[in-house]
Amino acid sequence: MPPNPLPQAWLRLLGNSIVSEFRRTGWRTHKTSRAWNPTGNPRSSYGSAAPVVRSKLLTNTETFETVKYVQGTVEPVSIVGVPPLAWLLTAQVVGECLPAEFVEPLNSVMNRNRGDAPFLVRRNGRGEVSVGSSRASFQERTAVTLVAALAEVRVLDEVDYWGAVGEGFDAEFTIQVLEGQL
Repeated sequence: MPPNPLPQAWLRLLGNSIVSEFRRTGWRTHKTSRAWNPTGNPRSSYGSAAPVVRSKLLTNTETFETVKYVQGTVEPVSIVGVPPLAWLLTAQVVGECLPAEFVEPLNSVMNRNRGDAPFLVRRNGRGEVSVGSSRASFQERTAVTLVAALAEVRVLDEVDYWGAVGEGFDAEFTIQVLEGQL
């Protein structure tokens, strides 16, 4: 269970991951639907002896909801105390909770043509590692931090995380971790 509120280093690295993944994939779409038969009877199997002739007028699925989302992981950075994280962010949450003055800065930082990250992990003058700011403006960094705070975050076990992203990568296992089934 992640701490509430999330520490600043977590939010910044989470923000970098969200920006990177959003630039790469944009919003993904997940549709929830059900199949139905216009006669009210259960659907016949596809291999039945008397198949039902389907026309374009009778669509046999009903969409309940469409969710736009982006998801990803944050690699652990133990020197600043960030464990491996899995996150999920939906467009609905961002649209409802992000203040209007941060929409334009967020759109600017999410631009695919930019190659910079909003926050950098680097050593300061005393040799201490910290997560500091980059060339992104203050408003862009604030918008990314607010969006990171809106994401659904799960703390992953570090051994499981490195096992999932190491050699012999098992995509099904990673999907189960991200969906919280493990």
